[in-house]
Amino acid sequence: MSTSKQNLTASTLTISENDVHVGIKDSRKESRSNGIYCVLILALAAIIAVSVALAVVVIRNEENDNDSSQKAETGANMQTPHALPSTTTDPNIITSTREVCNSPECVRAASSLLNSIDPKADPCNNFFQFACGMWRKRQVIPEDKSITGVFYQVDDSVDIILKYLLEKEIEDTDIEAVRKAKRLYRSCVDLDAIEKDNFTSAKRLIKELGGWPVLSADWKEDTFNLIGLLEKVRLYTNSPPLMDMYVYDDSKNPTRNILYIDQPQLGLPDREYFLRGRNDRKLLAYQKYAQEMAVIFGAEESTASEDMKDVVDYEIEIANSTMPSDERRDDEKLYHKMTIGELQTKYPNFQWLAYFQATLSRDDLNISVDSSTPVINRNPDYMEKIVNKLNTENKRIIQNYVIWRTMKSISGALPSSVRDAYGTYREALIGSSVQPPRWKTCVGDVNSKVGLAVGKPFLEETFDSQAKYKADEMIENLRSAMKDLLRKNEWMDKETIARAIQKADQVQSRIGYPSTVKNDTFLNERYKDYEFGETNYFDNVFVYSKLQTKENLQELPKPVDRNKWETPPATVNAYYNPARNQIMFPAGILQPPFYKNGYPQYLNYGGIGYVIGHEITHGFDDSGRQYDGTGNLQQWWTNASVTNFKERADCMTNQYSSYTVEEAGKKLNGKLTLGENIADNGGLKESWLAYEKWLQSSRKGKPEPFLPGLDYTPKQLFYLNAAHVWCGLVRPDEAARRILTDPHGNFKSRVIGPLQNNEEFSKAFNCAVGSYMNPRDKCIVW
Repeated sequence: MSTSKQNLTASTLTISENDVHVGIKDSRKESRSNGIYCVLILALAAIIAVSVALAVVVIRNEENDNDSSQKAETGANMQTPHALPSTTTDPNIITSTREVCNSPECVRAASSLLNSIDPKADPCNNFFQFACGMWRKRQVIPEDKSITGVFYQVDDSVDIILKYLLEKEIEDTDIEAVRKAKRLYRSCVDLDAIEKDNFTSAKRLIKELGGWPVLSADWKEDTFNLIGLLEKVRLYTNSPPLMDMYVYDDSKNPTRNILYIDQPQLGLPDREYFLRGRNDRKLLAYQKYAQEMAVIFGAEESTASEDMKDVVDYEIEIANSTMPSDERRDDEKLYHKMTIGELQTKYPNFQWLAYFQATLSRDDLNISVDSSTPVINRNPDYMEKIVNKLNTENKRIIQNYVIWRTMKSISGALPSSVRDAYGTYREALIGSSVQPPRWKTCVGDVNSKVGLAVGKPFLEETFDSQAKYKADEMIENLRSAMKDLLRKNEWMDKETIARAIQKADQVQSRIGYPSTVKNDTFLNERYKDYEFGETNYFDNVFVYSKLQTKENLQELPKPVDRNKWETPPATVNAYYNPARNQIMFPAGILQPPFYKNGYPQYLNYGGIGYVIGHEITHGFDDSGRQYDGTGNLQQWWTNASVTNFKERADCMTNQYSSYTVEEAGKKLNGKLTLGENIADNGGLKESWLAYEKWLQSSRKGKPEPFLPGLDYTPKQLFYLNAAHVWCGLVRPDEAARRILTDPHGNFKSRVIGPLQNNEEFSKAFNCAVGSYMNPRDKCIVW
């Protein structure tokens, strides 16, 4: 998840999945049914507990039979790594008299893990197979998806709740902000109205942008207005196709906002797709999609074929001018501050002042800029190349390209013929042409656009208020654990350690939702300008786009508002923002398997505790460490500590680059994924340390109850739940795409990597030194 437009300032956990069964409460029945439900739940719990126990016995007996036959053949007499010897002195060792949790929450958790674990796999040989083998065997990727997993199933469960809430009739008790969310949703799912519009709204927009040459034989180059085109495209889209421009915190003066310019996002997921050769299958599918789009809008076949080939050739040149993703992790190297006047001197072939004035000085913004206004240029090389291309390239190609990219960005608001063409392109890109149900697309769209308004009924319907307070407690334990890791490390000098501990103390947490979500007056004021009709989704999209652009740009003359919180509460994700030294955990992620009130804490710490530790550690990864505790981009480490850090980071880069993403048959990019890998490794260690702190302070070291039917210690269950989050499946094309674009590792590496480097894990599962999961040489940053 990125904050505003500065994609590299926020590091995320990214989506995972979960076996969650979410029920919609009916308040009319709840009060008179509680007594019956209690009896039923207790009975159900007992039945499930017995069933789980019996299932485990059967599995264990089968496993023992298999083990016995194998030992008879080989003469082996080795103890399985997870079957630790019985003792009454160690609380983390299984005993015959251990206390077992038989609550409904524990029974459900046990059932979920039991259905995921492959008991025939050796946890010291392949913990991913051990933790996720049965889950992967029993799951399939839905036809409309390119990937699935426990994390994604959590997200699906949230979407189902939002569907229920948004499809409810508008009621007298709904505040205006919630009514607007429901209207936007209705317009999105009203496919008949989109068909009836029949491109009328889209063609009106094309005319306003200066026309689409591929559609008109009489388009004239002398009508081309580059500044006007860029200004309007910036207004109508949050991803302008030639150069990006936005407002965000000044990395070296984090109390002030400043203008940024940067390379744009491309029409394919990564620049590498454009650089594989002109006959690459995915590139040809992209060109065909552009051609079909033009024909659907009314272009002649031959003209569309020729013009869209020129457009793709042009984008190949743009891609060649961009910087690879794995080279954009060093924010210091991307920070080039200059005035508009200096931009004009450095790149004289573009009217910089005219562009900024056209964008910022219009009536609804009225922001004054001049030659002395500062701008941060995040890619000087790209700016030089694109300015030269804009000055020399055929104007017809530039106009065709910008309109194509604009229409592509809003294809979901266009008639079915466009969506069908997208399906063919989608299959070439990710391996599936089947698109998600319309309701799911619309739920995501509404939540992303008016998320605080959607958050109000979501929180009322589902959120356990105790989760917010429990998470706060866990954060303090994780913060303390991070400081312990800082104090104990032997490669960082005392001066840098002291500053790092100070930064850890300065980390600000955002849990669940902002208090303003429950303030009706605030919500109505926040969305007062968001006027959505129920029958024209296309117009609604552009109402939002214009307002989003305005809201971003109007921050320029204002100081940074560090209390502003726009993340939708119904979000299944988490992130760290180094520019503000903040960690964010929306309400959507505070549910099983990450968190559940009633779970043993070893499950909660293996779940949401791991997530919290992951985000805290981002403040000390290869990118986050460049920012101090106030969010200021500067070198606050000594040179010696930086050198030592890089040595350890290189070890981790090489470790993860050695992993093969089996679905794609390619190696993982350890350089691109370094920040997330450091966060995974450090976060898992912190979470176990924090759990031990909690156990000592809350239970004086007394072990928590075991789960029913599972012969695993609390420590083993901690690691099993941490791995369970990353059980998943992915299509080959999607796996290959993620290697290029995703700063997170694949499912398997996110389990194997952190555990191979974790001594406590090896102790928990009795893994011999030199085994696959307990290598002699480990990569340890934190």
